[in-house]
Amino acid sequence: MAYRAIQQGDRISEYSLLEKLGQGGFGEVWKAEHAQIPGKFVAVKIPTSPEAMDCLKQEAQFQHELDHQNIVKTIGLNTQNDPPYFIMEYVEGKNLRQLMLDDGILPPPYAIDIAVQVCEALAFAHSKGIIHKDIKPENILVEKKKVDISKKGKALLHYVKLTDLGLGMFPGRSQSEIVISEHARTSGVRILSGTLFYMAPEQMVPGRQVDARADIYSVGVVLYEMLTGELPLGMDLPSELNPVVTPELDAICKRALSIDRDVRYQSARDLAADLHKAKESLLIKLVSAGTPVLEVGGGEGRRLTPREVPLRASHAPISTPGRRWLSGLEWALAGLVVVLLAVCGYGFHKIRTVSHETKPPAEEVVQAPVAGPLAIDSRPAEAEVWVDDRRVGIAPVQIHALPFERHTIRLVREFHQPRELILQPKKANGKRSYSVLDRATQKELCVRDCVPGVTLEGIELSRQKGSINITTPKVEKASVYVDGNFYDVTPFEDTLDAGVHQFTISKEGYLDLSFYEKVEGGARVEKALTLLAQGTPESVSAAPGTVTVHLTSVPGGASVFLNDEDRGQTPLDLSVLPGKYDLRLTKKYHEARAVTLTVDSPASREYELAKVHARVSFESEPQGASVYVDGAKVGSTPVAVEAVDGGPHQARFVLDGHFDQSASFEIVSREAMDRPIKATLQRIPPARLIVESEVVGADAFLDGKPLGRIPLASRSVE
Repeated sequence: MAYRAIQQGDRISEYSLLEKLGQGGFGEVWKAEHAQIPGKFVAVKIPTSPEAMDCLKQEAQFQHELDHQNIVKTIGLNTQNDPPYFIMEYVEGKNLRQLMLDDGILPPPYAIDIAVQVCEALAFAHSKGIIHKDIKPENILVEKKKVDISKKGKALLHYVKLTDLGLGMFPGRSQSEIVISEHARTSGVRILSGTLFYMAPEQMVPGRQVDARADIYSVGVVLYEMLTGELPLGMDLPSELNPVVTPELDAICKRALSIDRDVRYQSARDLAADLHKAKESLLIKLVSAGTPVLEVGGGEGRRLTPREVPLRASHAPISTPGRRWLSGLEWALAGLVVVLLAVCGYGFHKIRTVSHETKPPAEEVVQAPVAGPLAIDSRPAEAEVWVDDRRVGIAPVQIHALPFERHTIRLVREFHQPRELILQPKKANGKRSYSVLDRATQKELCVRDCVPGVTLEGIELSRQKGSINITTPKVEKASVYVDGNFYDVTPFEDTLDAGVHQFTISKEGYLDLSFYEKVEGGARVEKALTLLAQGTPESVSAAPGTVTVHLTSVPGGASVFLNDEDRGQTPLDLSVLPGKYDLRLTKKYHEARAVTLTVDSPASREYELAKVHARVSFESEPQGASVYVDGAKVGSTPVAVEAVDGGPHQARFVLDGHFDQSASFEIVSREAMDRPIKATLQRIPPARLIVESEVVGADAFLDGKPLGRIPLASRSVE
């Protein structure tokens, strides 16, 4: 049975059809206006077949029960009309797909806001026993509004509505009654439910029970795509594609996208809670870095973070070197669907498309070493330098044979704010250079030519601040001296540079009280002191004639041995007689530090302990597996890494067609590990591949190799 065709201007109930908003496997969606109340708009969904009508009827029934601010509301349903219709709330704005195509990669705070509202909608639906099963950008409606915030400007807010429950799992509805979304398949074959790239792995196995955690996976895909402009089809963390993404967001995406649903977030509320925490942490970092958090009225306004990479125009990401893609037939022309049916288990194959209209970037980045060294110096000196999450030494330092590619530089020094720079490679007119960006603000600081080398001098590290409160309960207005300078009288409270300071408390008629105190960045020190009146016997722990030496270490917590006697851990005050002492500091995963300590007056000493490094080799059977140590690729087996930092580490072996394998190891000394870390990789069992399309006879390709002409019968695929 075919329903009556409709067109613009037709009347549906009390509404006149204005424009078609979209069309899919279940029917058409129109924007309509009330005939008697101008300006009252609704969305009208009209099915194209009786089968679609059945889905629409159930959708309307259960969506009516979902009275939630983040779910599109049901207004009316008429199954007897020709054509039948389903009237819903109309949402101004765009769906998330259109928003990303227009705006590109979303700033992390905006992406978090949208994801949180989706989670809140899902949490409500899940509480009613309803699973959406087709979370994707097309089903997330977003309305942007600017809201006045006092005189400071306008804040850009996103209001989210979840729609299209037609593929969902409702109470009493069998999974076998559900068909796949039109973006993955339009043939109507009842095998899978959802849109391929956004489906949880368990949704791809016919007969396997699906629960609310499938929606969690789909939200993870959408969040990843908002942050990077790409789908999570490879092994990249979001921050590897977009440097402004924080480690917290990396961890959230990784957990939400876990293949094992028991490792995923177990509820939408748990995911929303972690997203809230990640946003709070991000905004604190942005504010401390001086980045604006409001869009100011007038002009274009200012955004929280840049959008370095424009969102691709297709649903699948454009290819990049070194990755495997499904080439040849375009999804938009063939409506291709790939169904993976396991024989002895299933392999989650990475299937991507290549657009024939893809153009190479205007400036190709050549992956070749920079001719000269990368020289890094800090101000103040002796900051710990990390390049791409690997420690390279203490500034000033030089790195040789630096690959001409994007790098992240991190400088860390006690009592200072960590500083991160991004080296963005450029090539123009045959010349290679690096644009140096501040990661916190995304501002370009300078451009450095690569010949004869790259020099980054005087990288400023901002001193952290801490506070101290000193009281002398039994004595009023005692003078407070900090590092020899008069500051104020007690009760004394002030903000100081983080570090070790010498304090002297003085009051006429009382003995001066001097001490050293370590003020940590962002911390507050409370001191309630007792001054002894002159002539009163001193009750001090130190023997007459002793001198106090305040010892600190980087990192802290080092064990202190004075003439081989264990005296405790840093930070530590030593009371000793003037003279020379053998001082040794030790800490796990660090080189021991031995010095001669000369004591003649009160002093403060700080010692830096370098991490141990050791040579570690990796082997696998079969060979050729990519090895990742703590998430960073170090090569392919067999491979040896010359300087692995002291501490616990996680190695991961990855080889196409095999299950990944992980191994933990620990570096406690500079000696090379006596045995290599080995992995025996198990091969993924073959899967069955069925390829169907509405375009019969089209050529199909897998990993660039021809499969044959569609339709393709079931065949074994490694």
